[in-house]
Amino acid sequence: MKTFNIILTVALLVLPAGIAGALPINVPDFSVDPSGSAFEIFPIGATQGLSSNIAAAPTLTFGVTDQETSTSNTMQMNWTPVNEEESAQAGWALRFLQDPDLTNQQISLSINPPGQNNPRGLAAITHLEIIIRDINGNSAGGWGFNTDQSGVRAGGAPPVGPFVTLGNDPFGTWRAPNCLPAGPALPPPPLGPLASLANDMMQVVTINIFNGPVAGSATIQGGPLGQLTGPNYLLAGNGGLITQAQQLEFYENGVLAGSIQVPAYGAAGLNNYWDHITVTPEPATLGLLGIGTLALIRRR
Repeated sequence: MKTFNIILTVALLVLPAGIAGALPINVPDFSVDPSGSAFEIFPIGATQGLSSNIAAAPTLTFGVTDQETSTSNTMQMNWTPVNEEESAQAGWALRFLQDPDLTNQQISLSINPPGQNNPRGLAAITHLEIIIRDINGNSAGGWGFNTDQSGVRAGGAPPVGPFVTLGNDPFGTWRAPNCLPAGPALPPPPLGPLASLANDMMQVVTINIFNGPVAGSATIQGGPLGQLTGPNYLLAGNGGLITQAQQLEFYENGVLAGSIQVPAYGAAGLNNYWDHITVTPEPATLGLLGIGTLALIRRR
């Protein structure tokens, strides 16, 4: 009996605390900075990760009302390109304070990428990218979503106009001929619909991680076309392991095209708005805890 009591005490005090310190994560809104003992949220620097063409890390402001969608308590990410005529990618990270195994887990987040107030008549935000980075700083791959569904047709048929690049943006965007910036023609993205996220709408992106990024592993709800399947493209990793994940990184790429804030009511520069984020617990981990508990009871 004494041996059992010692084992049970260790199991109750150590194992659940370890699991709670890593997962699950449930942030229903960003009324305040939710960083705490389980995870922390911070902006990604100008020379870190996938950041490009920004002079400084983006500013994260909590408790902001997104006036386009009337969503309160969002996190606003604001960034300014070094070269206003070229795409600028900025991001923020959710770092686990323990190293979880993200295999077969699920990420859900809500995002509004504004885009109708660019002074050149182009979508300000061109795409969202999400990657997993492990404890060694290596990428385990990621998911990419093109924005602006205003010209998307049912069945994924492109609108009128060629596929072009904006500055150094390798993915480009679809636009009518009278709005074309200079740039070489590119084929449309190989995965998913032409665009899976809409500008100026709050929508929910749900990603099933499985064993790493694959086509068809994401759904998007809230855009003008209803529920869509994505991602539009996949990001290759460089040897990172999702079984040793350290953080999730969330990037948005945009083009300012002039010294004006986008959207008009936001801070100077480019802005977007995030409303919630959740990371589900791994079912296998919970199953192991249950098996361990049964074993202790049986021993008793």
